[in-house]
Amino acid sequence: MFQANCLGRNAVPLPNICNELLSPCLCELMPLPSPRINGEEWPYAGIAEQFPGLRFLNNREDYTENIMPIRLELLGQRIQESHQLKIVCFYGMDYLDKWEKVAKVPLHRAQLRDNLGTYYLGNRNGTCFIVSLHPAAIGLRNDYFTALGEVMQDLL
Repeated sequence: MFQANCLGRNAVPLPNICNELLSPCLCELMPLPSPRINGEEWPYAGIAEQFPGLRFLNNREDYTENIMPIRLELLGQRIQESHQLKIVCFYGMDYLDKWEKVAKVPLHRAQLRDNLGTYYLGNRNGTCFIVSLHPAAIGLRNDYFTALGEVMQDLL
């Protein structure tokens, strides 16, 4: 419910840190929605047929090959241009090697309290980079993100 209705919607005050407002930035690695990373279903093939300039939308492989390098570079630039980011959280363990490229730091596996799951963590120039399971992961419970939020709070 929180993810659907609240996450990334409003600027929020940073309690006990400063009087500034924190405006979250949430973005997906790949900009077009698709049900699964490795699924057979690809809803954009029809667009590729209609518009020759968008042939890379013919299938998931062409789309990924053409768009992912651009997105990784863009995300890395935005993170570097942002001033004094404390935490950057990436969703999706399937992209761990990509997140390391964006973070420009090795990401090491860590365990959440009470064996709620794992995440990856790295630090570069005062910015902590965290990789978590994707919120849409099957069987994932809210406790995972509560524990991850506690880790992030401790890092602030």
